[in-house]
Amino acid sequence: MAQTAFISPPDCALHQPGDHHPESPARWMAIQEAMLQSGLMPCLQLEEAGHAMRHQIERAHSPSHVEDIFSASPARGLVYLD
Repeated sequence: MAQTAFISPPDCALHQPGDHHPESPARWMAIQEAMLQSGLMPCLQLEEAGHAMRHQIERAHSPSHVEDIFSASPARGLVYLD
């Protein structure tokens, strides 16, 4: 029987988009805690997410959108895209 995968990036806790954004390490931890409390975690196949390749990102986003994001990405530091 196939298992459902729970895919988590190893550096998720480093994702700090700011207070204005719904994604945060606290949200990720709350999801994991809820899954533990529900008893689902032992039923899942735990996987670490790797870095996505450009062609993989383009499965979900148009090539022009991906190019816009890559073009806006600074060599150092942060840029807010939202």
